[in-house]
Amino acid sequence: MLVSYLPQIIKFIQKKTSEGLSLYFFFLGSIGMTSTVANMTLLQFPSIVCCAKNNQWGPRLCLENTFGLIQVSVQTFCFMTCVVLFYVYYPVSFKRDVTKPDESTVAWTRARRIAAFIVAYTSLLAIVTLVMLAFTTDSNGYSRPGTYLAGGLGVLATFTSILQFLPQILHTWSEKSVGALSIPMMMMQTPGSLLVVYSLYIQPGANWTSWLPYLICGLLQGCLLTMSVVFTLRKPSSDEEGGTSDPLLGSTQESPVVVEDEPVGQQYGSI
Repeated sequence: MLVSYLPQIIKFIQKKTSEGLSLYFFFLGSIGMTSTVANMTLLQFPSIVCCAKNNQWGPRLCLENTFGLIQVSVQTFCFMTCVVLFYVYYPVSFKRDVTKPDESTVAWTRARRIAAFIVAYTSLLAIVTLVMLAFTTDSNGYSRPGTYLAGGLGVLATFTSILQFLPQILHTWSEKSVGALSIPMMMMQTPGSLLVVYSLYIQPGANWTSWLPYLICGLLQGCLLTMSVVFTLRKPSSDEEGGTSDPLLGSTQESPVVVEDEPVGQQYGSI
């Protein structure tokens, strides 16, 4: 899971831009993944309690029974790292309006508000989850209110998973270009999503609200991967432009991008 995100992280650092990636892809993904972590924490808390109290459970059995929570937590950490890099490498030219240098563009203002919402939602969700675990669980770690909350978070994660890839799919289709999106990352994550679905399916305490978001993400990511490969292979060879490249990994010499008759920053980060 960690390795699958490395190509995207490396591409951010190499290109030093997040152009070509949809702001709403990261926004919806952040909401969905943090909700899934809270979902798995509430549902698998009895297993965590058993590991802490039951001497008959060895490290191996504890790892097997909490692997789902560990898995989604690691994936969420990697995804949130990409979110941070998206903002770190947000193109400077899209932050300020060329006609009004002292004012931020609409796109950059929207991006900052969404960043604030992500931080606020994640913090509130962490507090609510901790309060639920502290005051509503019995001696074995079970909580009926916690189960209801986990179900609601799972439905929310499923809904955001459906919507998450649509902005990026539409953005990639509109631009007819991959931009800073990493194809190697998607090539690893698309089949990997099916493995995640199976591993969550067999976890004790987990239910359909835990694995369905990953199934939907895998299917939609497969569509995005197919589209990205097609657009990359259709691009003119860099050898004809004076550079060399691997069509799926990027070129060693970038051709200039020309934007005509469109205010800077109007389309970046939007569908």
